[in-house]
Amino acid sequence: MEQKEGYLYDTAYINTVNQLAFLYADRYPDSALQILDGLPERSKVLAFRKGETDSYNVLGNAWQTKGNFDKALDFYNKAYTLAQKINYVKALPGLLGNIALVYLNQGNYPVALQKFYASLKAAEAVNDKLVIRSSFNNIGTIHFYQGKMEEAEIAYQKTLEISREISDTTGMITAYNNMGEVNLEQNDPSKALGNLSVAYELASRKNRPDMLVAVTNTLGDSYFRLDSLQKAVGFFETALTLSRQLSNARATCKALIGLAKVQTKLGLLKDALVSGREALAKAQEMGQAQLLRDANQVVADIYEKMGQGNNALQYFKQYKVYADRLVSIESERAATNYKAEYEFSKKELEFQRKALQQRC
Repeated sequence: MEQKEGYLYDTAYINTVNQLAFLYADRYPDSALQILDGLPERSKVLAFRKGETDSYNVLGNAWQTKGNFDKALDFYNKAYTLAQKINYVKALPGLLGNIALVYLNQGNYPVALQKFYASLKAAEAVNDKLVIRSSFNNIGTIHFYQGKMEEAEIAYQKTLEISREISDTTGMITAYNNMGEVNLEQNDPSKALGNLSVAYELASRKNRPDMLVAVTNTLGDSYFRLDSLQKAVGFFETALTLSRQLSNARATCKALIGLAKVQTKLGLLKDALVSGREALAKAQEMGQAQLLRDANQVVADIYEKMGQGNNALQYFKQYKVYADRLVSIESERAATNYKAEYEFSKKELEFQRKALQQRC
């Protein structure tokens, strides 16, 4: 192998590049992929296995942001296998959480829950507050998708509490945005706007376009439900512009679905169909189950309004397939079982600690 500049094969340099790419992965995934090009291979040359593990993890993050869940899972699994092999204990909780997130995005709730609770237990064992916060947030998201709003809100409140404790702005914005979504499902758009205004102000003040895109999508939904359709259009168009700039496929799809719903209500059915079909194509490209459900539903609704019953039925059937999958009995049972196992293991540890104290 031809030797290149020495600094490219320096472990400190590899760590710095991994850290930089990590910052870019959620906001500018294409830049992260470019920065990481060849880095795992250079880590191998140095036998720097931790650096190699971190590179695979950040590559997974970038592909997850872009909506390529198969590639993301492949890199996360490589990272997790290597971390176990070299006993890189610190990395394991976060990697478990990232793997779980892929399954969540694919709508495989039983596996996602199992991984999130495993991530939570591993994070608590090493007191990794960031991963603990993330685990609670994602468990809340599964409850949200299952329609269990009270449980979702409890998990999001826990997310907010931990985020404040560690001064984690990203966690705070995420929690306020997610609580706003819960409020919308509880038919309380006014309360939703209260939470979302805090999220929007934080994201704007901290100059976080990756966070702003999520909040503007939820604000668009809020104003849609309040029948303030022009405001809703403005927020969805802002979200669409931001998400495309950031190469955030999931946020792009959500913005297009929102826009299609508003255009349908405004009677702009041809425009709505263009937005809806683009959203569906994006959801199919990603294989994101929740978005496949929502995109098929909105396209079915548009065709029904157009008087095209056969087309409407075709997309409604697809909507039903994804809707049924996401609220399956298996998913409900898994949620109950994994929560019970987690609570039991916490109680068991508590008893063990008390028993040790009594012996001393």
